[in-house]
Amino acid sequence: MVRNDYLSAIIAKILKMSQEEKNLEAAPSKKFRLDHFVEDNQRQLMIAGAALIVLAAAIWYYKAKYQPQQEAKANNAMFMAERYFGRDSLDLALNGDGTYDGLLDIIDQYPRTKSGQRAQYYAGVTMMKKGQYEEAIDHLKKVDFDDEMVGPLSRCLIGDSHVELDNLESAGKAYMKAAGMSQNDFTTPYALLKAARVYSSLEQWDKALKSLKTIQSDYSNSRFAEDIDKLIARAETASLHQE
Repeated sequence: MVRNDYLSAIIAKILKMSQEEKNLEAAPSKKFRLDHFVEDNQRQLMIAGAALIVLAAAIWYYKAKYQPQQEAKANNAMFMAERYFGRDSLDLALNGDGTYDGLLDIIDQYPRTKSGQRAQYYAGVTMMKKGQYEEAIDHLKKVDFDDEMVGPLSRCLIGDSHVELDNLESAGKAYMKAAGMSQNDFTTPYALLKAARVYSSLEQWDKALKSLKTIQSDYSNSRFAEDIDKLIARAETASLHQE
């Protein structure tokens, strides 16, 4: 296997060659011949070229062969784990039944697959159901947050876990992150409403009102906006009493 510093040395030589070519007109006395450079460094250039070919082949194999195989295996492994999860058989869902893998095994074996991400999500929810909120947060933090729905909902569950641990400041931050991840009529107002409730509990009325008024102005058609006027009125009254 070609070492990175060896390849870097070859690339540095090529860059130096390019610079010397540019300087030929300004300094004609400096003679440089590309054919001489190639002759002198033919072996190194061949090794570097072969290394690039091997790297390209490895990337192709990973994307075209290995990754799809892993996705298929992980998806098959999730079948029984999800079934146990749906039945609320929490320990079997997490640890398997001796024949079928559980969520924790799937996470270890297939961490970079979509099913592995689903396993992280289910493991987080399962830990919450078991009252193990710190463990739930650890799993939910590893969920792929790029998904438009699962990402914000996972963040909200992190917030819920912090609420159970009485970490209200952390809960508020989690909910606000969830609200900013994807703008839609479900997850955004849902997260904002949860944030408003937490900030109300903390008597941080400015933050609570900001969240509530965002729902009122931007997500008035959402079902989470049904009682928004009443909630805003209560928060404003509480804010005045605080002053």
